[in-house]
Amino acid sequence: MHNSKAPTMRSLKYYLFFTLLLLILSSLIIPPYYGVPYLKSPGPLFDDSIDMTYQQHIVENVPSMVLLGDSTLEESIDESYLTELLGQETFRIGQPGSASAIWYLVLKNNIATSSVKPKHLVIFSRASMLTTPEYRTTGKYEETIVNIALPEDTLVIERAYLSQMNWLEKKLDRSLPLYGYRAWVRKSIENLFKYRIPKQIWGVRPKDVEDSLKAAFDNPEIVQLSDMITMAETYTHAPERLDFNAQLPKSFLPEIVRICQDNDIQLTLVYTQTIYEDQDLKTAELLAAYRSNLFQYAAENNIQVLDYLGDERVAESFFNDPVHMNGEGKHGFTEIFATDFAKFLP
Repeated sequence: MHNSKAPTMRSLKYYLFFTLLLLILSSLIIPPYYGVPYLKSPGPLFDDSIDMTYQQHIVENVPSMVLLGDSTLEESIDESYLTELLGQETFRIGQPGSASAIWYLVLKNNIATSSVKPKHLVIFSRASMLTTPEYRTTGKYEETIVNIALPEDTLVIERAYLSQMNWLEKKLDRSLPLYGYRAWVRKSIENLFKYRIPKQIWGVRPKDVEDSLKAAFDNPEIVQLSDMITMAETYTHAPERLDFNAQLPKSFLPEIVRICQDNDIQLTLVYTQTIYEDQDLKTAELLAAYRSNLFQYAAENNIQVLDYLGDERVAESFFNDPVHMNGEGKHGFTEIFATDFAKFLP
């Protein structure tokens, strides 16, 4: 009688052997190839080289106000028009895909260390973004964080990364280079096929590759884009993340407040309007409680607040999708915001 188990067991043994061999070889090759230690602390590696572009702009232009947020800020505030309306120099940092970890690092390492500091810092957020420290910190966002973080920024490691890792992930991240440096390996492979091979074989410049990729993937259909945004917004509307008092001690918000106070920078929180529809009544109730607790915390810490969620002046026609404004909305909302913020000025 034919024994089918023998080939299967032999195949399994080969698979396990070559898997183990791959792990051993990668552990020997990866650290010296990238010039990194074999054993690493869990989480991304931060070094002393950081991007100081924002600080350079502040020093050169001396803005009275810095506005900080993600792409929704970029699409809702016209920087030059706002400067004209307020009669004060403004600087908009609308970093696409950014969230509280990136905002904290920009404040700590670019704004607060500047020889010239703004009088006002205005942070634009929605849902539970201000108290969800791990939101938008992995994948492509991790690269941005690495570029603006210093080795001393262990708080980011602790609150944005370690808090989300179990003991096995921490162990693997520390002692298995193929896992710990997976982002570096992935980027090297991507660069090989995206840039090096096309350049060597067809003479295609990296810029041409990027332009082609942007043309193909950066302009999804409006329905597809709305679905993607809704999925992302769902994360910050989860019940456990809408528990403000539970989330606050684990977030970057207390440190943002402290840094502003230590540097005599007036902090203003802008809770933005969206046309994102909550899934159910319970989520709406939790969001209302979250906002109430956030605004109470702001009042107790001398933080100014502008709340636009549900503001009838911010019309649905202002929006291209659930969170991003169109040209009409950008112009109109800049005027609304300037009128409201002017009340805070002397």
